[in-house]
Amino acid sequence: MGNPPNRLLAICPIGIGNFLLLEPALRHLKQTAPTLHLGLLCLKPEIARLAARYSFIDEILSIDAKAQNGFLQKLSYIKTLRGRFDASLAFFPTNRREYNLLPFLCAIPERFAFRYASQRFNSLSFLNTRFAEVRPDTHDLLQNFNLLRFLDIQPPPSPDLARIPLTPEEHGFAAQYLIEHGLSDRPLIGIHPGSSGDHGMDKKRWPASRFGELAKLILTKRKARFLVFGGPEEEALKERVVTACGAEAVAVKTKTFFESTALIEKCDAFISNDSGLMHVAVCTGVKTVGIFGPTDHVRTAPFGSQNRVIRGECPYQPCWTLSTAGKREACRFGDVRCLRYLSAEKVFNAVSAFAPI
Repeated sequence: MGNPPNRLLAICPIGIGNFLLLEPALRHLKQTAPTLHLGLLCLKPEIARLAARYSFIDEILSIDAKAQNGFLQKLSYIKTLRGRFDASLAFFPTNRREYNLLPFLCAIPERFAFRYASQRFNSLSFLNTRFAEVRPDTHDLLQNFNLLRFLDIQPPPSPDLARIPLTPEEHGFAAQYLIEHGLSDRPLIGIHPGSSGDHGMDKKRWPASRFGELAKLILTKRKARFLVFGGPEEEALKERVVTACGAEAVAVKTKTFFESTALIEKCDAFISNDSGLMHVAVCTGVKTVGIFGPTDHVRTAPFGSQNRVIRGECPYQPCWTLSTAGKREACRFGDVRCLRYLSAEKVFNAVSAFAPI
């Protein structure tokens, strides 16, 4: 690209899972160009808190996209950022107007982004200066490395997964939690029955009753215990799953994301919808099963050969593909049957084939 930038703003997609799939590319960027000032723009405060644990990120800028004063917040950031960065990289997937408008208004001269199949005018993607082609049949973690080619940085032969830094206190919390709940003497299986509810993404959820059926099938083979995870907005869902699973299940209550991560690390296996916590489990090294409905498993499967994807048998699956990145296609049947018709037996057979149950 000619002269490499001295100060670069990386624009992070909105989810925790997206950040974890971006972290390997950011780390490789900083290892390859250690004198580069690397800023990271986050649109959720929880991503900013997670990113703060990665010392190679020099500066973290956080805007709460959901805040009532979000627009005023953005105007304030525009004033703060104008003239401070030489280039911006809008990582995958960022096919929305916020990601494209902010770098332009901040007068960042070089604005690199992906060229999406769904190039809607109202996404304002035309405000970027150069585009990388989205590679089909490519996992999001690997897709992000494609954008680094604008900086003449080649991807590593086999990128390492993100690791989530935890404190001794957080590890200690998890150990004590297992003792207090009598969970230290049996195989421990983590379950995440939820997903983000933003932009229709609750359609990614396997029915809560099926998790209960799955737990009972597992209990016919092993005296396992189940930890049911979820965010603050998923308390009712967690309780429904615990009720469906029976006495061997515990609804996890923690104060922080990092305490939950430390508990996930203690699990022998993790079963989840396509969600941020699924990627958290992968990053802790736990064997992970991802249950996929409308989303594209090629893009966001639990990364690594030790993990598995389970899908239904709907011929139109997935509905949300690269060609529709940035929007949500409605189920043509109206009932998300790719998940509704996915049996507990099929998931059980897949889990028991590789996990310690």
